Amino acid sequence: MKSDDRIPLLREDLLISSTMINDTLHIVLSDEIGFAKEQTAFSEMMLHILQQIDGKKSFTDLHQWVLENINSALTLQSIKEPIEELIKRGFFQTEDFLAYKSNFYKQLNKSTIRTPICAGSSYSALKEQLNIEIDEILSANIENGIPNNAKAIIAPHIDFKIGKEAHRVYASAYSAIKNTNPDVVIILGTSHSYSNAFFMMSAKNYLTPLGEAKTNLDVVNYLLDKTPERIAKIDEMAHLNEHSVEFQVVLLQKLFAEKDITFLPIVTGSMHEYVAVNGKPTADNELMAFISKLQKLESVFEKKVLIVASVDFAHIGRKFGDDFNAEYYLDTVRKEDAVLLNKLSEGDSDEFLEKISKDKDKWKICGTSPIYLLMQILNNSKGTVLDYGQWHETETSSAVTFGSVAFYNEEVKDV
Repeated sequence: MKSDDRIPLLREDLLISSTMINDTLHIVLSDEIGFAKEQTAFSEMMLHILQQIDGKKSFTDLHQWVLENINSALTLQSIKEPIEELIKRGFFQTEDFLAYKSNFYKQLNKSTIRTPICAGSSYSALKEQLNIEIDEILSANIENGIPNNAKAIIAPHIDFKIGKEAHRVYASAYSAIKNTNPDVVIILGTSHSYSNAFFMMSAKNYLTPLGEAKTNLDVVNYLLDKTPERIAKIDEMAHLNEHSVEFQVVLLQKLFAEKDITFLPIVTGSMHEYVAVNGKPTADNELMAFISKLQKLESVFEKKVLIVASVDFAHIGRKFGDDFNAEYYLDTVRKEDAVLLNKLSEGDSDEFLEKISKDKDKWKICGTSPIYLLMQILNNSKGTVLDYGQWHETETSSAVTFGSVAFYNEEVKDV
């Protein structure tokens, strides 16, 4: 490209994360729809430069802005070359990308099946082996005396393969619902990529090695009727590469193998706008009207509803953009998580959200949205904290925390 050529816009559908490289924070771009085949990482300074690209500036214009605002010593070529490389790799809205994207969405929307992304990695792609794996997870050693008729649970979505620590917490959550008899299971999953609505639903059946988990389209259509898209919509892209719903699907298929149940798979959008300003989502009348619809499902459809929130808690350490090793903060995070879990046991969703907001989400809580929305659906029922775990990934000096909570129709003493 020539220096005076207009620079195309950076794509808006990229997954943006961060990582530490040689003790320096780098921004990572990845492409969930596969046009750009590999991730790319660059410095924070380059991110600031990329954010100035508006579809009107040329390389010459951009260079002039950099000289005036960032570094007067940077040459035009030192800016032009890395951006041209990003364009070549597929991270910008070129004509080739727009054609690829149009065809991609056509193919995505044609299918009635959402194919699994974790089969063969996080769990076995073979039915018989997967049954054995899930039996091992659900039979993990847990405390006795967990009532097994919960109306809703909070369960982890940490990778099954990390082992016993995760299995025990999963087992405690699923023990709380093993004798329920639901007709419809709502899964509220964390979104790890982007946010287009508070409730991003799928109209597809989730396929796993255990079979098809059928999505209840009657419920989907009821919920979407006259609901603004900023609140709820069908967004298959949100589900395409998201594991938080998928993990719960395979566990539920195994647990309720003998029951004829349908699913409502939902990926929940970000609540950053409320966390950033300590706002109250309950003041959003359209959001609360949709919550009311969810609360009425049992009476409208005369079906028993079970809700599963798929969440993890803190994410700390080098892998998640921190400038410290996770091992030094494990006890601190344990105490901070205990405060949040106590808010859930008290049925106080506003204080739960306020705590995260006051902390400026410094622990990067993965389950803020599904937990808060679950609490609203349950009218802030008191929860029973079942278990808690931490996964310390020593090779990356990072850690993830997770817990399990059950909600019952009648108050049950914590175990």
